[in-house]
Amino acid sequence: MDLPYFERIPALPTVLAPSPRHPLSAAASQTSTPTLATSDALPLEMQVFSVIGGGTGANAILGAFSQSLRTTHILPISDDGGSSSEIQRVLGGGPSVGDLRSRLVRLIPESSAESPLHAIKTLLEYRLSDSASSAEAKSEWHRIIEGKHRLWAGIPNDRKECIRAFLVHVNSRILKKAQRGFNFKRASIGNLFLAGAQLFLGSLPSAIFLFASVTEIPHETFRVVPVINTSSTATIAAELEDGTVIAGQSEISHPSPPSLYPPSRPITPALRPPTPSLGRLPPSPGGSMLGGTYISRSTTPALFEARTLGDEEDEQGLEGEDDDELEAERNRNVVFSKDAIPLESRISRIFYLNAYGNEIFPRANPQFIESLSSATTLIYSPGSLYTSIIPCLALRGVGEAIATSSTIRAKVLFLNSSLDRETPDYTALDFVEAIRSACSGTYGEEGRAHRWEARDLISHVVYIEEGEVQVDTSALESLGIASIPLSMPGRRFDEEGARKALRILDDGHFTQ
Repeated sequence: MDLPYFERIPALPTVLAPSPRHPLSAAASQTSTPTLATSDALPLEMQVFSVIGGGTGANAILGAFSQSLRTTHILPISDDGGSSSEIQRVLGGGPSVGDLRSRLVRLIPESSAESPLHAIKTLLEYRLSDSASSAEAKSEWHRIIEGKHRLWAGIPNDRKECIRAFLVHVNSRILKKAQRGFNFKRASIGNLFLAGAQLFLGSLPSAIFLFASVTEIPHETFRVVPVINTSSTATIAAELEDGTVIAGQSEISHPSPPSLYPPSRPITPALRPPTPSLGRLPPSPGGSMLGGTYISRSTTPALFEARTLGDEEDEQGLEGEDDDELEAERNRNVVFSKDAIPLESRISRIFYLNAYGNEIFPRANPQFIESLSSATTLIYSPGSLYTSIIPCLALRGVGEAIATSSTIRAKVLFLNSSLDRETPDYTALDFVEAIRSACSGTYGEEGRAHRWEARDLISHVVYIEEGEVQVDTSALESLGIASIPLSMPGRRFDEEGARKALRILDDGHFTQ
């Protein structure tokens, strides 16, 4: 029941333009891939897009690809914040579905307010209240799974019972873990539906296929692909330039206030993070992250929260503990703030961890690699660089697939207009170098090392002139990268801005 592969499109003719060597890559291969020029650019209706990145920044430009021949959306599954974190905490791990659900909901075709499809969309994008008490949120959830909630109005009975069956299934799994106390505040119905489908079908792609089928998303035009095809939790970690390692996406980008203090309950002793050590060396690839290098306490249930014999009995004793303390612990990542304290040094790399704190090297989803071999345009979406884009690149085979694709005519980076905790004082060149470095990683295959040049991976940078990220167009040009400036007083990309950039790309009117 996995999503069907798109049939491969014929190889398209390309115009190869020479470009100068990457000045930052003196050790690069002498036989680097030349930059693809766009003098023979295709109209939007004939283009096949591969769009990398999740989150609100990427969702804001989705409409720009609505008229394309095909678009594949590649999303990370490592988000351990929001309501996804509660599903993982209680059910004992699993891939994060928040970004997948968010993208799927936005791909649901437009319909009239009276149509069944509009009612289904309203249900699947609905969140339980965060202002009500936990008991009130739980009561509303029960009305939904019992089929009595007002949200079911207007949904045909066949589709109602299909959706409700998977909500009931995930609820039964939550009940089996009742001692962990699921917090329904701000719970996303779409997340719970996807989680229930994934648990029942045993396949995340199959759950996505079901979601798309119920919501009439055209499979022949759009598909949503998790960057890793797994039923396990995908935990990312960031190694900083000073050797510190921070585990968990939320801890990297927006740690919740309670996580800045010691946990109220002891974590599994055997996996307790060590105290910081002075003069530590960066961890070796593939080695354990638990020895000698400090790891910030992860928000991902699978890391440092491993279930051990006796945990269930311990948790049964939580009933008598302070309710406010338990509520704070269960709510630790459901609500978070983007106004996080700055990192002590820059991020040097992003990598994946298993449940024991060891670095692992997952393979990219084959559908992701396949999309790169048939796409005509690759899009790096605006959004969090190190927690949305890089987790999709720091995988075996991805850099090579991007750099050597014979069909991709343009590889376009939509540059963030603002800086955040992950990218303090970054310039456009820093963003480009982060992508180049991630795509050049060996990821356990040292024999296949290749230091790609920036022009192999990015052909154009689209940026907002009013943004705070400094863009040196001459420096980008020296790397073989063209610049496309946009004037957007709102300082944020939107559908119209993205369409304008694609039109400029098609017409060839950019800074080069």
